[in-house]
Amino acid sequence: MWMEAKVGIDLFGFAMIGVVMVLLLPYDLLLVMLLFMGIGMICFGDILIGWKITRRWVKPWYESCPPGKEVGIALTIAGSVEALFTEKKPHGKREFVFHKQEASVVNHGDYNLHTPNGNSAFIMHEDHDENLNLHEVEYATQLAKELGNDDIKTIYNQTKNKEGDNENRSA
Repeated sequence: MWMEAKVGIDLFGFAMIGVVMVLLLPYDLLLVMLLFMGIGMICFGDILIGWKITRRWVKPWYESCPPGKEVGIALTIAGSVEALFTEKKPHGKREFVFHKQEASVVNHGDYNLHTPNGNSAFIMHEDHDENLNLHEVEYATQLAKELGNDDIKTIYNQTKNKEGDNENRSA
């Protein structure tokens, strides 16, 4: 929507410059040609920026979500952040195309966000099939500090063993 508004404003500005060009045409052909070249450069810059914005991952940050879609904020294995429009399906399933491949994730709705323009969003990871709940991620970080280990499998086994010991003591 914002790109279309910019095009409309630019066209109005170009029309006003066109009136000036027509009035200057009988007096100075060089000035008219420079104005025409300036308009061309502005158009080229607008087209280039618009093409980059619409072809890249920036669009979900400033455009409203189409009906039946939600923004998925993807954390990649490489460490980058990308925003994608995901299609809503039954039972929290969200389908999208990531790296030219069809993908899906389940959004449980337990940690929803809103983008600056008001879109509903959730956080997902490229290597995980469910949405991320940052409260649980913070708890996992605290467990890693308590247990003195960063390996997720070791942390899981140690906490599972602690839970088993606590159940045996209470029985």
